[in-house]
Amino acid sequence: MKLGARIRNASRALLRTAHPKRSFDGASGGRRAGGFKRFGPINPEVAAAGPRLMGRARSAYANNPLIRNGVDNLATALTGAGIAANSTHSDPTIRKSLDEAFIKWAPDADADQRVDWFGLQHEIARTVVVDGEAFLQFVPLPTGLRLRLIPAEQVDWSLTRELRNGSYVVNGVEFSSSGERLAYYIRPVSPTAIYQTYDEPVRVPADQILHVFKPISVGQVRGVSWLAPVLLQSNEFDQLIDALLVGVKVSAMHAGFVVDPNATGGVDFEHDSLANVSLEPGV
Repeated sequence: MKLGARIRNASRALLRTAHPKRSFDGASGGRRAGGFKRFGPINPEVAAAGPRLMGRARSAYANNPLIRNGVDNLATALTGAGIAANSTHSDPTIRKSLDEAFIKWAPDADADQRVDWFGLQHEIARTVVVDGEAFLQFVPLPTGLRLRLIPAEQVDWSLTRELRNGSYVVNGVEFSSSGERLAYYIRPVSPTAIYQTYDEPVRVPADQILHVFKPISVGQVRGVSWLAPVLLQSNEFDQLIDALLVGVKVSAMHAGFVVDPNATGGVDFEHDSLANVSLEPGV
């Protein structure tokens, strides 16, 4: 028998007996994979879950002391005491004048006059962690450039459509046919107003908006709260703490009752001090 025929016969015999399996365990089915859920394309997933995640994350930050402490510490770690600008101009005179101009501008950077430039950085970091994204608008005023934080819900989540010339809008963000960000569609009135009425979003050019977020996937348009992986666990933990506290309170209310149904005890329970007990913790 020729060598080539012998090799082919040996290969066929090996295939008949070995039955090699090519698969990723993480993609297999069965009982062990029952807890996995399918995660689709990033932008439809974010559009469907983003607003609800943001609302729950804000509630957790407002009510959960552990979440509050963690978010504040993370925002502080991201910004520290604040990032200051330092000019690298080759001319020392111009470099000094630019640094002095920044120091003079920093206290008035916030268009809403709540914090300075350094406090604004901390608010941006906190908003990115809780909401998943922060929108900063450049506001030119006669006194100079100002910056204004815009709530994420003011950028219209529901606006997704095709435009002319191949451009399109995804969750309130307009793109050119080549994928360049062109504008943001922002509601002129905050939805958190007490008497809110719907107003058509206003198209604001992208060069007037700074969109800060950490993408978790390629091509992501809107941000996702950094608290998304821990929201359910933190809610379960809150319920556990509540149950333990209620259990301790109930156990502290346990009391013993001395009874003498046959009147054979020989003790006047109505006047005995040991019988006059009340329901209170520790009795």
